[in-house]
Amino acid sequence: MRFIKQFSDYNTQDPFMIPVINEKYGIPDNLKVVFNIFYEKVEKCLLEGNYFASMDYEDDTIELKNLCIVIHNVCREDIYANSQFGIFYNNIMKNAEINIYLDINNFNKKELKRCLLHELLHIFEFYNRYKKKSKKDIQWKINQHLIDLRKKYRDVFIQDFIYHIYLSFDHEINARVSETYIVLMEDSLLTNDLIRDLEKTSAWKYKEYLKNFNYNNYKINYELLKDFFIELNTYIKKYSIKNFNIHTIPNSEKDCDFLLKEYKKYFNKKSKYMENKLLKLLKEVENDLKLIDSYRVVIDETKNFSEKYVTIFDKNLKRKSKIFKLNRV
Repeated sequence: MRFIKQFSDYNTQDPFMIPVINEKYGIPDNLKVVFNIFYEKVEKCLLEGNYFASMDYEDDTIELKNLCIVIHNVCREDIYANSQFGIFYNNIMKNAEINIYLDINNFNKKELKRCLLHELLHIFEFYNRYKKKSKKDIQWKINQHLIDLRKKYRDVFIQDFIYHIYLSFDHEINARVSETYIVLMEDSLLTNDLIRDLEKTSAWKYKEYLKNFNYNNYKINYELLKDFFIELNTYIKKYSIKNFNIHTIPNSEKDCDFLLKEYKKYFNKKSKYMENKLLKLLKEVENDLKLIDSYRVVIDETKNFSEKYVTIFDKNLKRKSKIFKLNRV
């Protein structure tokens, strides 16, 4: 990995700056530790033909017991992953699980890192939301309900539509933005065109996917769609006190068209929101690349042998982890 491994100069020691998980721009330092440990375990498993790894982790902010990864050998060109949060008791998350689906004989290591980080971000965020008894979890509830609806409604348009809704969730956008940090830091150089590198990422692709939603390209079964909207929006109204247009209960095909137009505007807005976050992330990447480039080892003759080699860098480029600045939990 290209990120700095010694973070003692990165971290705030201010006890009032509580490190709450928020993956809006970067990733928290303790997650970098967990990610490194787990990725090494995954690499070892793949080399040994073992498809299972687990670990415990504890620090001042999080405690995980039996965090597992299960690798599924499947015939596919890309890598897919999902996570299950296990059980939460006495501020300990137990038996959380990440499932990774890939072709073990033909996969991209960078994509594997991206997928692993993406799922770890979800686990860390869910842990902190649950620990703090956050009430801002309506999107997590809808997400789970959409999984059930996706199994029920096998219609092509509804399946694609559900995926657009899923991509528009804040926690999904945040994880996709944050995973991009690893992708860019892995391959980028200061001489690179970082915008061009960004436009090649998975996050940028899904940002465009949200932006280009067009229901006119589908043959729509309106009776089925009406049933879907009734079921989805009835569920949402149980938990949300806000009355947005997209939560209207439809009675006709015309009502469904109204909802689709509202969703198209909503997806476009979320796409722009995601793009702005990615562009802000790009500034962080550029800063960190300069920081890495500025690192030098110097010899301090006043120190004894074990301490005389000192690492220095441009202090003006030092960035505080965004994790300490942003708190939406």
